[in-house]
Amino acid sequence: MGLDSVELLFEVEDHFRIPLSDEDCSRVQSVGDLAALVTRELSKVARTCPTAQSFRALRRTAASVTQLERTAMRPRTPLESMVPMRGRRRVWRRLRSANRIVPPLVPSAGAIGFLRTFGWVSFVAWVAGAAALICAKGALGIAFAFLLGLVIGAIWSSTFDVLSTRFPDGCTSLGDVARRITPTPLPEGDPETERRVLDDIRRITAAKCGCKVESVKPESRFVDDLALS
Repeated sequence: MGLDSVELLFEVEDHFRIPLSDEDCSRVQSVGDLAALVTRELSKVARTCPTAQSFRALRRTAASVTQLERTAMRPRTPLESMVPMRGRRRVWRRLRSANRIVPPLVPSAGAIGFLRTFGWVSFVAWVAGAAALICAKGALGIAFAFLLGLVIGAIWSSTFDVLSTRFPDGCTSLGDVARRITPTPLPEGDPETERRVLDDIRRITAAKCGCKVESVKPESRFVDDLALS
């Protein structure tokens, strides 16, 4: 599976709140294969306490990226004490790299106001600059204006990342994060739930491919039929 397919798998992980191993994903060829894999993973969750399982997995990952003892991390352990402001973005990025369904950091309310203002000012500056370039350079100015837009977009994106230092909404403790990423368990052998899983994957795939849901069948192969690289 290529990069487009990898992005699709990330979206499926986020939607169902389950991690999918690279080994299992390497065997996925069709929409039906992916639905069967997700169904199997959700069924595993149903056999255990899903929140406790998520917490144990999260604690293992957090211990590896924070160098804290696992015994010191409990469900009520505040995130502020585990991941202080200094180096928070770096540590949280490593945590999300190890567990892709952990929600990202977000900007504070003040930072959001700054980003909104910065975005509008940048947009006005881009419009003025693009108009001047097009008037001065004609067709070549369009290319320059496009490049200017990319530069401004990159600056805004990097600024958003730098200012994202607040924990996700509703997440003040390690247990809060575990509950956030806990998947909804799937009763094993429930045809109705299995159908809903397949329907959700078909919708996610159709959105990714830019096609109608009706054209995405269980037997549709991601590379050969849906042209996902």
